[in-house]
Amino acid sequence: PERRPARRASLPRAKEDARVPRQEHRTRIDPTAAMAGPAVRYTLRRFPAAQVAILELCNPPVNALSKEIREALLQGVQRADADPDVRGVIVKGAGAGFSGGADISEFASGRALEAPVLPDVCDALEDCSKPVVAAIHGNAMGGGLEVAMGCHARVAAEGATLSLPEVKLGILPGAGGTQRLPRLVGVKHAISVMTSGGAST
Repeated sequence: PERRPARRASLPRAKEDARVPRQEHRTRIDPTAAMAGPAVRYTLRRFPAAQVAILELCNPPVNALSKEIREALLQGVQRADADPDVRGVIVKGAGAGFSGGADISEFASGRALEAPVLPDVCDALEDCSKPVVAAIHGNAMGGGLEVAMGCHARVAAEGATLSLPEVKLGILPGAGGTQRLPRLVGVKHAISVMTSGGAST
């Protein structure tokens, strides 16, 4: 008898996929919530059965975590968490990298300690009831890496560079990095990263 070729196994497909046009998968800007603040762009990526909020750090050239960025990022994650139609959140950086960390110019003025401080922002990301993913490209340095570690998961593009260079300034990571990094990569490697200030890819 003629042998039929074996059927390839495939994952079940949601029924909604057959009824929703392909263009529904494209990213759209919600005109009523285009910006979560002056330095974070809030967009919605629509899928057949859900939508994801994308919070894009926009503070060139390195997306430094200024007071405005911190305020806007906190507002963005709170807005996404409160929206029943949002099923997840992505945090990413505009331009060439994720974030270069704290805005060093704020250290002397004291703005770095004005609310919301970075530890509170990282805690809000971690406490969000929706899954939060950091999409990392380019540099994620210092506070930028701490923001990524505050998210529930991280995805890094090829060539992305991760570092906690605070030790080179005579300080230590102050937004939870000393606790979260050992949990993610183990104590031995975390100590090496924090005490050397070197970059990992």
